[in-house]
Amino acid sequence: MNHPADLHEPPRPDGALTALRAATRERHQRVDRLMDLRRLRERAHYGRVLQVLDAFLGPWEEAVAAALPAAWHPWLWERSRRTFLQGDLQQLGLRPLPPAQLALQLPNAAAAWGSVYVLEGSALGGQVITRALAQTGLQAASSYFHGWGADTQGMWQEFRDHLQAEVTESAWVEAACDAACQTFDNLASLLENHLNERTALA
Repeated sequence: MNHPADLHEPPRPDGALTALRAATRERHQRVDRLMDLRRLRERAHYGRVLQVLDAFLGPWEEAVAAALPAAWHPWLWERSRRTFLQGDLQQLGLRPLPPAQLALQLPNAAAAWGSVYVLEGSALGGQVITRALAQTGLQAASSYFHGWGADTQGMWQEFRDHLQAEVTESAWVEAACDAACQTFDNLASLLENHLNERTALA
């Protein structure tokens, strides 16, 4: 779930983006520890992580679509990587888990944008994971993490522009940050439950 581009970019006057990074930093690290780049090279751990992500993504996409205005739905569905994920599970011969029951409250569009921040950022981190899997024999089942490949950085910039334009008022930024934290917490809980692990929020 890394955001590698964030390590090198100069500060920008993106109020919502800066606030989201600060608000979610510890939760982001929690999910990174649970996924564990080294263990992702192990076929069983990798497959279980994919199953959890698939169980999460279906309900998450529905929740975000319900909170975003209908005009944004085509944009949202065009960026979905769930088809890639389902193909990866088939490649590994794994059945999907039942859809997760998410404790995720997205009362408005600002909250939806905050939640989308988490998954859009994960697409950047997926490029790092793809490279790490290159010599493991798992690259044939890495379509989800590879995602849009060379287009990923441009899509992240497009998202940042939308976020900056759509989430401007302080109350909206607060709603976005709360939703992003909820999104990370839901994903972390699922990973903990299905990987039989516990990682402290610290």
